[in-house]
Amino acid sequence: PEVVGVTIAIAVVLVAASLLKGLRFSRHFSKSETAIIGMLAGILNGVASLPGPPVILAQLVMPNTNKMVRSNLIIFFTILSLLGIASIIAGGKLNETHVYLMATSAPFLILGTWLGERLFRNPVMFPYYRRISTYLLLTIGIMKFIEVALKIFSPGS
Repeated sequence: PEVVGVTIAIAVVLVAASLLKGLRFSRHFSKSETAIIGMLAGILNGVASLPGPPVILAQLVMPNTNKMVRSNLIIFFTILSLLGIASIIAGGKLNETHVYLMATSAPFLILGTWLGERLFRNPVMFPYYRRISTYLLLTIGIMKFIEVALKIFSPGS
């Protein structure tokens, strides 16, 4: 698992750095390319519970408007969350811990969404949307790398 985590972290950091250097596509992805991105997201979800990077990266490199990128990502993560909850319920795995985690994290999700909405609608911040999103993605990659490094180098592992 650590090799997979390090690989994911390095890939996310490298692609995010490329985006910061100006990597962009002049076209949208084909249906087969989109299917591959979806499959990568699924594999990463199954292996590392981290489905977002391929989808976020794909959205950031395509020639979509900031509003379209944001809308697509909100739809993707909302559907993914609903499917995750449905899967837990259908599998009979819903327990007090899940309910507690959902209840305690929901206010922070709502607050973060509200703050993000305010920043997105701010005319001063709007032009920096992609750059901010890319830095957040870069941060996710670095945090994943640190998480894996701590597992590898912690005593007793």
